[in-house]
Amino acid sequence: MAMLLLQMDADSTSWSGGGVSRESRRRMAQSDVAPSPTFEGLPAATRKGDFYQLSLNAWGGEWRKSDKAGKGTIYYRYYPYFCEQLRRLSNLQMLEIGLDVGGSLRLWRSYFPNARIVGTDVKDKSRFAKDGTRIFQAEQTDTAALQRMLDALPRPEPQHAQPFHLIIDDASHYPPDTIASFEYLFVGGLLPGGIYVLEDLSTSYDQIWASKWGLYGHGRAEWEEVGRTRKLS
Repeated sequence: MAMLLLQMDADSTSWSGGGVSRESRRRMAQSDVAPSPTFEGLPAATRKGDFYQLSLNAWGGEWRKSDKAGKGTIYYRYYPYFCEQLRRLSNLQMLEIGLDVGGSLRLWRSYFPNARIVGTDVKDKSRFAKDGTRIFQAEQTDTAALQRMLDALPRPEPQHAQPFHLIIDDASHYPPDTIASFEYLFVGGLLPGGIYVLEDLSTSYDQIWASKWGLYGHGRAEWEEVGRTRKLS
């Protein structure tokens, strides 16, 4: 598991961001409240357990449990750290790319109860268009389809052309796909100051996914050697 968070600079079309350092992970794991100055003045909703519990509760009926918490997944430590401040927005609009069985959409509806939530998937997931959630069918590399989606959405910040405060890519995890939608949506879809999250970047290097996609020439022998090296260090 790995994630990369990128933030649009408020006064430009450049970005800043990066992975979560080991020290940051340690502090977040030990703290009850996310140690970020942007959280000052927020209520106890920032406390550890809110996002985690909502993640575990995101199931029922056609919905299934989200992948943001559970065995082998620790996204619940990071999303509140970076995204808690978005809960203060009365006009929040977000996009998730890649919907799978719908658990994450249910999570976002619980975490951002007043938000406009938009989902897109290569398959028809219109059955998840509930509780005000809008669903579009599109290949994440199909910029024409992505633009039709953008054109169909309201603009929460009338002075800006982009519709989203938050974009999450949890789709194919195939780097060319990820890059294509990022290049189009980061500038064309993300509001200044918005957050763009790329989930599961570790699949680009994991031996199972690498063999699936044929990425970087990594094979089992190379990864076993990496493991031995880490143990020795």
